[in-house]
This record gives sequence, structure tokens and C-alpha cells, in this order.
Amino acid sequence: MPCYPPFATSDTVCTCPTLTRRRATLALIHIRHQKISGGARWAGYGGARGGFAPDDPQLEEVWGLLAEARVPVVVHAGHAPVGTENTGPGPFGNLMARYPELTAIVAHLGAPDYGAFLRMAASYERVALDTTMVFTGFFDKLAPFPAGDAPLARELGMAGKILLGSDFPNLPYPYARQLAGLAGIGFGDDWLRKVCWDNPVAMFGLPETVS
Repeated sequence: MPCYPPFATSDTVCTCPTLTRRRATLALIHIRHQKISGGARWAGYGGARGGFAPDDPQLEEVWGLLAEARVPVVVHAGHAPVGTENTGPGPFGNLMARYPELTAIVAHLGAPDYGAFLRMAASYERVALDTTMVFTGFFDKLAPFPAGDAPLARELGMAGKILLGSDFPNLPYPYARQLAGLAGIGFGDDWLRKVCWDNPVAMFGLPETVS
């Protein structure tokens, strides 16, 4: 499987420890000519954790292409579980200010800056967040979710702005713990149904195995 960091697409998912500017150029070529034109369902961006700011000029054409195609991009924008000078609400906010039509899903609910990312999801029509590792014992120690942000998290979940995320199968705990954590925050069955099923289906469509 080829590797084109800092981006991955729906059938090319990879992680590389070193991100170079040459690889960013390869990512652009790869997405432009092989993926978006062929109907990619999603893309992933993890470059902020490896040395690339989201608003790096070399990625401008990639972001523009993804925004135009309205392909959802899972973005590791927060500082947790691993952060650099290129993570956090500042760099991601700069990106969204430039590409407000970008369909972005912020991983880990933007931890630990939950409030800032929740507010961006409320402000930008096509920004959502996923729940990966949040509300589990693992993240409760690393980046606990503030009680003060709970009302907005509940509101955004009901509005289609929060989606189930898990990082399965690369988890430091059983998969069921993510679901138990979501159930345990007390937002109710309707919120769980939206986050775990309705919102992902609205974003990506029904799984191919479901008739």
C-alpha cells in the first residue's frame, strides 16, 4: 500500500513518522488525479502532528480541491493525544477561515481544547467532531472533558455535528469502552442514536453491507 502523507484517502490509509515537503506534493498529486476524481468517500489529515501546519502554502491546492468536492476530511487538529506547534484551535481556525466550505471532522472532539472546537463546529456549517477516545478512562486522565462544555456537546450531537469515532482496532482498551463512555455521560438515547448512527449515515451514507 503506497504512503502519501500528510493525507490519506478512503482506500489509502497510512501513518509515517517523517513528513517531508516532497511527500506533501505527492499527496496533492495522489488526491487530485486518483482519488477525488474517482469518488473518494473521505480523506484523512494528520500532518499537523508531524511537522505540517494545516495552512501550509503547499497544501492550499489540496484543501481547495477537497472543499470543492465536499469530501469529508478527518483532521487531527487538537493537541491530544499528541500535539505540536501546528495543532490546536489556532492553526485549524486559520484553515477554516480560508476554506469555510471545507467538510472537516475534527478527531478526538479537538481535545484538550474541547470548547474552542465545539464553538467552531457551531460556527461553520460543514465542521463536525468525532468522539474518538473521549469519555473513556484513557482520555479522562489525559484530557478530561469539562462539564461546562456538556450543553454545547449535547446540542451539537443532536444537530448532526458529532459522530462516533473510535480508532478501532488501534485502541489501548476494548472497543466497547468507547460506547460505554458515550452512554455514561447521560445525554440520553436520542443523542446516542444520533451520534452513533444517524449523524455518520447523514455524512457518509449507509454502509454497503446494510440493505
